[in-house]
Amino acid sequence: MTDEDEYSLYARVVKPDLVLEAVFGIAESPAPMDPDSLQEFIDREERYTDAVIHLAKELNMAREAPAGLVVDPEIEDEIKRASPDQRFVILNRYVQRYEPFTTFSSFINKGYSAEAAARKVNSLYQMNIADSKLKSQLLNLGEYAEIISVGDEPRVTGIGEDPLSEKYVEDLLTALQSEMSARLFLEDRLGEDLVRYLDHGSFEELIAALRLFEDEPRSAIAAAGRAVEDFQRDLAADYGSEDRDYQSASGIGQLTMHLNGDDLMMKRHLHGGNYLGGMRNPSGGHGKDTETLERWDVSSEVALEYVLAATHYIRSQYRYTTELKQIL
Repeated sequence: MTDEDEYSLYARVVKPDLVLEAVFGIAESPAPMDPDSLQEFIDREERYTDAVIHLAKELNMAREAPAGLVVDPEIEDEIKRASPDQRFVILNRYVQRYEPFTTFSSFINKGYSAEAAARKVNSLYQMNIADSKLKSQLLNLGEYAEIISVGDEPRVTGIGEDPLSEKYVEDLLTALQSEMSARLFLEDRLGEDLVRYLDHGSFEELIAALRLFEDEPRSAIAAAGRAVEDFQRDLAADYGSEDRDYQSASGIGQLTMHLNGDDLMMKRHLHGGNYLGGMRNPSGGHGKDTETLERWDVSSEVALEYVLAATHYIRSQYRYTTELKQIL
């Protein structure tokens, strides 16, 4: 998460279906919609409507325009076509991009109670809301989006009953079943502090790579490579010296050399960065090979190996740069 990323929720807990109804109303409006018109559309009192609007904006489903409220163009047509009982699919997609929710889900998946998970999320993101209200709102979102099963012990759907005892390969197989599972897998491998350090785009690239490796191996390698490069540039901006021209560095290989020159990595990281840069070029980043003038065939197995190597390289490099810890 970057310094610009700030999260908050209103104390009024609102129903997810009314958030989606509000987004639907904004999408249907022929012009940007003012709050008073939206209040009339969803038939709720002013303070409740304000909380609905805030949550819609918090999830990036709607935003303020100069003349009023507008919806994210990505869903404008979709929410107009969807019936009310189909809208959970839209919320499912957006709530998975909402970092406090995915962190909350990750804590539940680790075995924490909903109360403890909400308290930890509040501590991490300073949500400006009581722990009990935060818990209710996140559980409501998760249940409506069919991501969290709410019972005596809330759990993330599609995840094993005893995730703490799962082996790495079993976790990986689960991660490949859905986008939410992929997010939780990556959060578990990287750690919450590193997930917050990564810019939103880099984390999304890793998720996309994990989801694409089988059907689109080249695209998976390209996405993972972009995540590594962007991560390296952030490390350079935060920890690199002014003596090195990081801005003109082209790709993972040159960034790796600069980071190594600033003593921000060990030899293993140097080798790892060179591997990722070298594999990225013929597989995901460029066209024909310069020696043969032929394009490399890329298998899904190699793509998965690259995605996992990129994930663990980021983790290892981050731990060494920030804590001088040696982990693979």
